[in-house]
Amino acid sequence: MVVTKKCDAYSFGAVALETIMGRHPGELLSSLASQSNPNVMLIDVLDPRLPPPTDPVVVGNIVLVAMMAFACVHSKPRSRPTMQCVSQEFLSRMKTSITPLQAISLLQLWNRELTTSAILAPLLFGFFTLKLDQEAQTLGYNTNWNKGTAGPGEAQTGLESSGQHREAVVALPIARAFTSRPSKCARTASAKLQCLVDEENTMLLETTLPSPKPMLSDWASPSEWAPKITYKNRAISITDSVVAKKDHTLAMQENHIAHKRVLELRKTARSAVADASAKSAELNEAKQRMAKLKSENARLTGLVNAAEADKQKALAEMTDHYLRELAKLEKKKDAEITELKKKMEDAEDRGYKEVEATYVLQCEAAKDIFFKCE
Repeated sequence: MVVTKKCDAYSFGAVALETIMGRHPGELLSSLASQSNPNVMLIDVLDPRLPPPTDPVVVGNIVLVAMMAFACVHSKPRSRPTMQCVSQEFLSRMKTSITPLQAISLLQLWNRELTTSAILAPLLFGFFTLKLDQEAQTLGYNTNWNKGTAGPGEAQTGLESSGQHREAVVALPIARAFTSRPSKCARTASAKLQCLVDEENTMLLETTLPSPKPMLSDWASPSEWAPKITYKNRAISITDSVVAKKDHTLAMQENHIAHKRVLELRKTARSAVADASAKSAELNEAKQRMAKLKSENARLTGLVNAAEADKQKALAEMTDHYLRELAKLEKKKDAEITELKKKMEDAEDRGYKEVEATYVLQCEAAKDIFFKCE
């Protein structure tokens, strides 16, 4: 196994839980850490978009993945297994489950520890020579570390005096910038980082290894939890500690820079999402206003058309009434003209008669005068 800084058990656990649940596991991990809801079952948090599995093989694989995921996201970093342990556990424990899925509690899976804090404690900074007795192998940890009872002070000096290379564990720089677990504020100054490494090394070397905790019955099958580890295709030596410390410092700085970039990207993304939401809301409001304007325009157009129709109707009625009145006036005028003509004719007839009568009288008077003169 070549140790690289790409190994991250916490990210694997978070991604595995998100795959099983179909959503972000942050809220579930918080509730499990506080143990506020102990009655939650495993089937209650599975992806609701998928049907509940009934095949014992599928149920066993789901239980195993959930168990390993909870171990990888354990609240205590020293209790988390390495990715080598996780992969070997998957290869050795793939089997069917005789327990129904409805009877499996999340709190039971959460409290089940895959490793003890004594085994994973030295994986934080640098590398240290670990010595485990035969009791660790009975708990499922098949180690290749040398047996002995050397104290913390002899862990580093023994290698130098004997000139032999002992198998040790190198800390893997773990990138936690993209995990759902609340990340601690990383120290960027190299002096603070080195001070933190020195304090951690001193604390770990002065602490004796506690006795391993007994495992549950279903973890009785042996598996290789700590295989032989090499560095750059060679055995690990004490001189690699300086390189490992530098790698850890650089890795933590890179993780901090990556975390800052992720935060900036998240801030930019949230700002873009907020702007997009605001623009979407404005667009929806504009669409609503446009729809209201269209309806108002349609209503006004209907009113204008109705007014135009009423105007045309009134104009037609007025024209018809005017024409009827004009026809009546024409008839009345014609009647009056006819009556006047008749009266004129009657007057002319009377005048002719009167003139004729007057002429007759004049003639008779002339006759009388003429005869009287004789």
